[in-house]
Amino acid sequence: MVDQISFSGRLARERGQQVTFVTDRAVFELEADGLVLTEIAPGVRLKEDVLEKIGFAVRVSEQLRTMDARIFRGGPMGVHDEFVAKTPRHAGNASSAQGERA
Repeated sequence: MVDQISFSGRLARERGQQVTFVTDRAVFELEADGLVLTEIAPGVRLKEDVLEKIGFAVRVSEQLRTMDARIFRGGPMGVHDEFVAKTPRHAGNASSAQGERA
């Protein structure tokens, strides 16, 4: 039984927000037609460990991906350099971004 609902995916979608549910086994996106399974954890079996356990139908993305294995390891994930490489740099603040890391 649910005593309190602190987040409404339906309401968030109505407001134009992207809704993502992340579990230890999978990642789901809430789309207009329902939940879409977009990622699955390494070593997890799609049918046996996810689809047969959730108790309702979901659509499986045609681009189903494996979740980044670094999420499940102990210690730092080591993603700093990836984030920096993907962050747009503006000519006016490139030097300040380098100074923040020092």
